[in-house]
Amino acid sequence: MGIDRLDESDAPPASRDRDEQPTVASPSVPRDSVMTPETRNQKTYDAELRVAVEAEYRDAQRASGTDLPTLGQAWADREKKLLHADADPLRALGPAYETHPAELEAAMERLDGAGVEVDMRRDSMSYSPSAVAGHPGRLILDPEASYGAVLHEISHFSDDEAAGFPGLRYWLEDPTVTAAGESRAYQAEIDYANSIGATGIASQLEELKAKRISQLLGENDG
Repeated sequence: MGIDRLDESDAPPASRDRDEQPTVASPSVPRDSVMTPETRNQKTYDAELRVAVEAEYRDAQRASGTDLPTLGQAWADREKKLLHADADPLRALGPAYETHPAELEAAMERLDGAGVEVDMRRDSMSYSPSAVAGHPGRLILDPEASYGAVLHEISHFSDDEAAGFPGLRYWLEDPTVTAAGESRAYQAEIDYANSIGATGIASQLEELKAKRISQLLGENDG
């Protein structure tokens, strides 16, 4: 869905027990701190995402009489469409933990309460829906992210939550659904930039938004 900032390749998470509490660190933690359980997530959510993507690819093969890209290419394309790694132009105004500490803390508490795993990772930002329907996803956030970038990723989480955490396939099967979510997420950043008088940055975000929507809808495909 992230949902993405384009150069990342993190996969969505596996299911988690509802009564297991995620570990969420303070925004002031070191840049490379990881706020997820250490032993159980990576291989599991990678495997479950791969199963979902492979199933989607097989469905497309059966429904199509034309040649399709290799499964490896299909996998790479799906990851690119799900993750959010664009520039964060609002970062020029400072990281969220400095400019909006109370709002950032409230956002982290909301994610914690919903059971979202939060991973603070330098140069990475995405909200990845769970491969398993009914379970919340996973948020990866750069510790230096701007408040606008936080609003962007929280928008993706809010969409997933409002839809009842329908699972990865829901967000993959219709590009217009993914594009609508991306439009809302960028608009949250744009509205914030305009609200503080950062109209130049708002214009940059408008350009990023238009480019991203075109990519998701295949309008830039050769």
